[in-house]
Amino acid sequence: MTATLCSSYAVMNKAGARASSTIVGSSAIMEQFINQAEAVICNELRYNAVTNYGGITVDGKKAFELACSNLAAIYVVNYDNSNFISRAESETILDVLNDGYERAIKQLKDEGVKTYLGISV
Repeated sequence: MTATLCSSYAVMNKAGARASSTIVGSSAIMEQFINQAEAVICNELRYNAVTNYGGITVDGKKAFELACSNLAAIYVVNYDNSNFISRAESETILDVLNDGYERAIKQLKDEGVKTYLGISV
């Protein structure tokens, strides 16, 4: 399955410079994490953004990219946090990514935002 809502590059940027090079260097693992994030997002919104991607506005695509890259980056950091200076550093990164994901999902659930972004259920 091909990644739709975000690129592996976006995930790599969010995971940070200390993310495992083994993970971010593996296109198969990165695609798996992105596909899993896409499924979670679609399920949470009860809207198949992957299938309906072409009908979403440019701003909507960026909102989905934000949510998807944050969630997939959480998977990357959580998979192997041994390169981070401390556990506290990786936990802070995870907290920031989770906060960004939650804010994006909250916006995408808003009915006014859905209309603006071309997301119709």
